[in-house]
Amino acid sequence: MKTTKRLILFFILLSLSKLSFAQEVQIPKDYKLVAKEDYGIYERDVLNCINWIESVSWTEQQEKREEAKVFLIKWISGSPTVSIMISESVGKLFDKNPELLGSYMYGYTKYVLENSYDQDKLKASLTAVKTLLAKYVKEKTAVKDKDVEKLLAIEKEGKLESWTQENLLK
Repeated sequence: MKTTKRLILFFILLSLSKLSFAQEVQIPKDYKLVAKEDYGIYERDVLNCINWIESVSWTEQQEKREEAKVFLIKWISGSPTVSIMISESVGKLFDKNPELLGSYMYGYTKYVLENSYDQDKLKASLTAVKTLLAKYVKEKTAVKDKDVEKLLAIEKEGKLESWTQENLLK
């Protein structure tokens, strides 16, 4: 009986630690992004911010989300290792939920950084679209969007890679 109680307590504590991790992120202060070398210093922070911002709702911790978004956009826009492609086809996916643009950019960036600066545009774009779709499904405040819903159906059919190839890499 004691073992069962200990296991239950362990799992409760484990769940709480995961919940508190999702709510914590250290956004760099006074960061300097001038020279190419500056960007490498912050790669771990970029990944941490991406993981955090994708784990919290659009309505949670507004001030901290804005701070994280500013850092991420500055880093991504000047990065010598990340060059994001956004085609007209994918641009339609942000019309009703502009926050999904961030999810797309974060997914693309995360792919490049976690895969040794791989510049495979298909793989990076596919990861970006999957990140966008995951956030759309998870986000309770997302406005229903027929274009995103169609893409979810395409993903369910297992045809997301071919859609990405046809629509994002023209």
